[in-house]
Amino acid sequence: MKNIYIFILLLIGIFIQTKTVYSQNFLAFSNDNYAGATGMFYQPASIADSRYKFDMELMGASTRIENNWWGIDSKVIFNPKSIQDTLFIKKYVDVIDNNDPKYISQALEARLLSFMVSLGEKRSIGFSVRARQLINLDNIDPEAADLMLNANDIPELFKKPLDYEDMSVNAVAWVEYGVTYAQVLLNKKKHFLKGGLTVKLLQGMGSAYLYETSLKYELQNDSIAVDIEGDFKFGATANLDDILDFKFAANPAVGLDFGFVYEFRPKFKDYKYKMDGKENLWQPNYYKP
Repeated sequence: MKNIYIFILLLIGIFIQTKTVYSQNFLAFSNDNYAGATGMFYQPASIADSRYKFDMELMGASTRIENNWWGIDSKVIFNPKSIQDTLFIKKYVDVIDNNDPKYISQALEARLLSFMVSLGEKRSIGFSVRARQLINLDNIDPEAADLMLNANDIPELFKKPLDYEDMSVNAVAWVEYGVTYAQVLLNKKKHFLKGGLTVKLLQGMGSAYLYETSLKYELQNDSIAVDIEGDFKFGATANLDDILDFKFAANPAVGLDFGFVYEFRPKFKDYKYKMDGKENLWQPNYYKP
């Protein structure tokens, strides 16, 4: 049972034998020339000069996790029974052994019915909907992190005063509705520039925080703690229990995303062709080798 508890804790960050991992949602195609509606979430200007006349993302989901604490061997994913191994941590968990404060950052993003439309060669518009969620655990004392990882089963810390400060947990979830406009601003042979703007309606779904300024206690064993003394600050929106029902927690707000893309095209002539009596036509499917 203890291993199952540990596995659930570690599953927040399924990292395959890594130390610290950084990633981007929808990696590998969010910045591609064929990203279409997906690209405007990160760069509003990307839909101008698009390879598509129309592109729709019916639905999509992506998550990312960062931590400087531990990683899990990929074998666990394909062998669920391994979590019952009494030597689970020793065999499958790669723990970073240093005195740095630990953190875990997790983000989830879900999209629905987002699209873009090209209005000719220079202009495009788009509409987007996505729900987002963030959770951060910050400044976790290395000793406290070891206790969490081992479910308090560290005998050398038993009957020893433990004192931790300034650890925190923050969580927030919201929905975004965006309208995007993008346009080519400059197209002068070797120099190309486009810009874009997304106006977003932001609707909060819920949030919570727990901040610990001081925590003192003593473990008698892995399940009993005595002399507990602490100073905590906690807050949460009133609808936290109903957050999965998509009940909003705040009045809407307005947000803006804007961006520019500059391209230097020294060999632009290599990507033009003639057809049906027309000259200087662009071949959008050719790429620099």
